[in-house]
Order: sequence, then structure tokens, then C-alpha cells
Amino acid sequence: MAQLSQQKLGTHEEIASAFHCSRNTVHRACKAYMKAGLPGLILEKTGPKTKRTPAGLVSKIIKLRKEGETFRAIQEELGVCIAQAYNICKENGLVDEQKQKELELKQEKTAAVPASQPRETEAAKAIESPARKTQERRAPVSDDGLMEDATEEEISSAPMPAFMNETEVEPGEAAPPRSLERVLASCGKLGLPEVEAEFVSGSEVPSAGSLLGMAFLTEEGSLEVARKVYGRLSNGFYGLRNTVLTLFLGALLRVKTVDAFQHGTPHLSGRLIGLGRLPETRTISRKLKEIAQRKLGRKFMEERAKRHIEANKDVCALLYIDGHVRVYHGKRKVRKHMVNRMGRCKKSIVDYWVHDGNGAPILKIDGDYNDSVQRIVKDELGEIHAWVGQDQWLTVIVDREVWSPQLFDHLRSEQVYIVTYRKNRNADYPASEFTKTVVLPKRPKGKPKKLQVRDQSVTISKKQFRSVTFLQDERQVEIILTDKERPVEKVIHDIANRWCQENDFKYRRHQSSLDRIRSYAFEPVPADVKILNPAHTQLDKQVKQAEKILSRLMLARSDKKKKSPKPEEVRAARKELNELQKQRRAVGTKIQVGDLPEDERPELQVPEKKLFFDVIEMAADSIERRLLGMLASHYKQHRKDGRELLRQIFNNTGDMHVENGCVTVRLNYLASPNQTQAMEGLCNDINHLNPKFPESDIRLRFEVHPHPDHEM
Repeated sequence: MAQLSQQKLGTHEEIASAFHCSRNTVHRACKAYMKAGLPGLILEKTGPKTKRTPAGLVSKIIKLRKEGETFRAIQEELGVCIAQAYNICKENGLVDEQKQKELELKQEKTAAVPASQPRETEAAKAIESPARKTQERRAPVSDDGLMEDATEEEISSAPMPAFMNETEVEPGEAAPPRSLERVLASCGKLGLPEVEAEFVSGSEVPSAGSLLGMAFLTEEGSLEVARKVYGRLSNGFYGLRNTVLTLFLGALLRVKTVDAFQHGTPHLSGRLIGLGRLPETRTISRKLKEIAQRKLGRKFMEERAKRHIEANKDVCALLYIDGHVRVYHGKRKVRKHMVNRMGRCKKSIVDYWVHDGNGAPILKIDGDYNDSVQRIVKDELGEIHAWVGQDQWLTVIVDREVWSPQLFDHLRSEQVYIVTYRKNRNADYPASEFTKTVVLPKRPKGKPKKLQVRDQSVTISKKQFRSVTFLQDERQVEIILTDKERPVEKVIHDIANRWCQENDFKYRRHQSSLDRIRSYAFEPVPADVKILNPAHTQLDKQVKQAEKILSRLMLARSDKKKKSPKPEEVRAARKELNELQKQRRAVGTKIQVGDLPEDERPELQVPEKKLFFDVIEMAADSIERRLLGMLASHYKQHRKDGRELLRQIFNNTGDMHVENGCVTVRLNYLASPNQTQAMEGLCNDINHLNPKFPESDIRLRFEVHPHPDHEM
């Protein structure tokens, strides 16, 4: 075929047809012939390419296996691969099929190092004698990776490894797997709820800048509150602390889903929390399931909010309360709500959020099926007021949705001031009443703003309130409040600052997992709860449609330019409308859930996992706000893109050096000199606080690599 093609005695299609093969076969033959000549067309020998295992080597493998050696030890002793040793032992009946699952736990036979002896360095291990290596390999080890001559008491009382590992890891290499501790944890003999943090030195650690946020977690207190509420989880390699640190690390790095932890470099990111690698998705899900089963999410949220309010009473004396709608895209029977950002009603879940005077989220309240902001303000403010202090007045700024003069007057008797926009105002006030001029404080890169204001009392539903109205673009904006002594400038500033809450919702919708469902667990609404009757809602839609049809017919009859409808059409439309209105009156507006068919009963999401995630993300947001405040003295553009700079710092790569109980993190320089200088100033400010890694005595210190241009 190759010669015919080379001599151009036929095309590849003709040659393939003559030799009953494909055109690709002819092409490959010609290519091989042109490359190597006739030897290139000789077929290679088929079958195994490697030689069979010599008989002498087989006998040595069998002998070592009968002496109790593991396949890993046989590999190190004879230089054969584990699969080869396994197949030979299996052919000779030296493998127990029932213990195949335990083979994954087989590790290198290493004796436990007493706490009194110093840990050997890599250099010392490299120069150890071959006799010592052979002696360690020949130490009797059972199938579960433990010393055969060790009793259960010796294993349970064995000292745990030291929390500092001063060995150095090469760039791109994971930390030591801590195999012995994993084996002990899998056997239930670890002796601790979870492993301690163990850092190792190394360069080019991904996202090393996130340790800047980790340095404030102890002071922020969420981990301490979690320990107080949940105590400890079931014993294992990963426990409550490691679970919280993993989720907190994900919140700083904008990881929105648990599955996303497996993308990137989880084996390297584990070094940020003192572990060999981050826990796998199934491990995190298992821990979260255990947390959700305890049903302590609401208590965890409230204890963290109580701690925050008691530490910041001046800021929390002013609160913003509003609801946030999370759109639901599943198939569960969830109630529909109006989603303003989409301009229509969709299946959704409503959460009610409380923010402090600086716009930081401090509390989330999961509503029931018929909940509203008005009910939240009425029932939940008492407990929040107790955290602030009963002797201090509490000011709450809400939206028009909470409008209720009776509720405002009731809260005033409980030392709670309400500030909100007025609802259902009939007419504008005369321009002559706007006699007061107010100058609002100058904003950054802005000018002072002057407003014409009317400040008088007003009677609404036989209740006296204070009315502050100001002119904005020839439009009157009226504010109703129950505090008669609050300065007008402060009232206008606080009501305008309500947008900080909306901005926080928008920011966290894009940057964090505010709208994530987090759990697919739903539960039916209690049978005694009254909801809107679906039949009444359907009839109401039909009535509105019939009213539109009748209105169009009446309008066409009065318009001389259009063809007048027939009288019988008008009578039929009016009759249909009257019949639908009669049916709507006969059907009740509300109905109990228990009276609905089983397949039409609404459901509510079980909020436990979502609450736990929200507390961790609020802790990350609180620490990020604090870092942003510290960044203000080092970065002029902190108001514009300070958050973006912090995100770059968190994702910045750096080196870690462990020595004498201190982890020194040396971060790489950023793209621009001013950003690098800001990061260096932030590191110096944090070093002055002498931070420690959460729940440990490990000190953290931060530095920045000098820019090569600066050294010249």
C-alpha cells in the first residue's frame, strides 16, 4: 500500500478499496513508511510489555507477607509496586477479602513520638542509617495501622503531636497528612473532640492573606459563642472549630457553596487553618447535618447578636429593621411575595434583618408563613431592648410597611422611638410653613446640602406625632417620629442612611450567599394556621378580569368613533361580573391549612443550616468592616474600592514561617505601590494587637515582601 501510494499508482481511496481496509489505514501505513522505511511497517509484539516477576522475587514477597508485613513495607523493602505485591499475595491466598476496606487505613509504620522528645527535622531523617529504616519497617503493625503490641489504654493515653511543625514544605506541596491522627480518629481512639492546629513552613501558600481576618475571629466572638451553644460535635478529625474556621475562610474568600471548597487547591488551603487539607464536601455536609439536628440555630444567632449589642451599645441604640425577599426556584409549595427588584410576584422566602446604626447586620429573624415586619417590630423589639438596656431609649427606623399609629404609640410607652415615612398623606403642606433651613453635614468629596424644613406636630388616628417634612426637588418628603427632642439634622440623616441596609442586601447578594437556600429540608405549615384562601384569590382574579371587560365595553359604547357594542354583550358581561362577585362573597377570605387538600398545603423551609451559615457570614462581614476602618488611614480610596482591595489581600499569596510558637505570614506585593503600602500599614496595625490563632496559643505576625524596584 505504501509503495503504490508513493509511486502514485492509485489514490488512497482506490488502494483502500483494493486491500479491503479503511482510508486511515492506508494513510498511517504511508506515514510510517515515509518516516522509518520498511522497519517502520513491522508490527510490534502484542501482549505484556514487561517481564514476568522472577521466581526469587515472588518467594521474597510471599515470605515478607507471611511475616506480617504490609504491602507498603514490601514496596519499600523490595522496590516493587504495591499492585504487583498485592496480585502475587492474592494468587497465593495471602489476602483476606473481608479486610479490603481497612487497607485504605494502612500507613507507614511510624512509632508514636513522646511529647518530651523533640520532633525530628527533615534533614535528620535524610541522614538516618539504613539499619534504622529497616528496623522501623519491620516493626509489627496491624491492618488498621496501629502498633500490634500497643494496648487500648496505651493508645488512648498516647500524647498528641505538638501543635507546631517546624518542617518546611515545598511550594505547591500539601502539608503532612497527619496519617496517624486520621487513623486514630477513624477508629474512635483519637482521645480529643478534634485535632489541634499544626502549621508548617512553606512558600507560595494560596490565599495566605485571609489569615488577616482569622486574626480577629477570637475577639469577634462567634467561635466562642458557637462553643457555648453547641458544645462539641462528635469526635473526629474535623470538629466544631475546624468546621467554623472552614466556613469562615470561605466567607472571606467569597465561596458561596459548600461544593466550591473542592475547587482550586483544598490540599493547600488547609494549611491556613492548620490542617493537611480542607474537609471534603461530604464531611462538611455531615457536620452541618449534625449541627442542624440540634435545632440551636436561632439561639446561636441571638447569642451572637446579644454579644455584639452589649459591646456596641451606642451604635446599637439606633436600629434599622427591614425584610429581604429570597427568590425560590424549586418545586416546593412556597408562598409568593412581591419582589421589587424584579417588579413581579414570585415564589420566595422572606427574612427579617436587623442592622445597627453603622449598617452592619446583627440579627436575622426567620418569619412564619403569615409574618410581617409589623409583627417582628412588635414582638422582637422587647428582647433587643433588654440587650441594649431598659434604661436607654431605643430608636428604630423602618419602612412604610410597618405603618401603624397604634403600634407607634404603644412602643413609645415602652421607651422605643419609631422613625418612618408617612403613609397615605392626603395633600401637601403650604409652602409658607417651611420656615426652617437645615444644613446637612458635608459628605466626602461633596458640598453641604441646604434643605427647607417644616417641623410641627400632627394628629393621626387621634394620636399625636412629630412631623418633619423637607423639600427635595420640589417634592415634599414627610417623616413621622415619636421622638420630640431629636435634632432635625439627625432625623433627616438617619432616615436617609436607611439605604445602608438596602446597600448591604445588594452587596451580600452578589458577594456572599445571602440568597442561597443552603438546605433542601422543608416542613408543612401547621394545620391551625390561617392563610389566604386559594379559591378566593382565584375568584378575585376572575372578578378583576370581568371588570376590565365590562369597562372596555362601556367605554366603547360612549365613544362615537368606535363601533358600539350590542346591548346583549353588555348585559352578558354585567351578569357574569355579578355572578363572580356573588361567588367571591360566598367564599371566605382566610382558610385553615388543615382544611386544604394534602397536595395544596404550603410548606416552610427548615432554617437551621441557613442560620448557621448566616452567623458565620455576619462574623466575616463584621471583621471585614473593622479591617476597612483600619485601612482608612493608609488608603485614600478606601470608601470607593476599599472592599475590593481587601478582597485582593485575602486572595493574596504569601509565605509562612513557623518558629517558636509564632506563624509569620509574609505576603506578596500587590499590583500598585500604593496598594502594597496600604497592605503593609494594615499588617503593622494588626501586629500591634498581638493576635493569636483561634483557640490556641499560636501567635500570628504579618509582613510584606519588599518590591524588587524598591530594593534597587
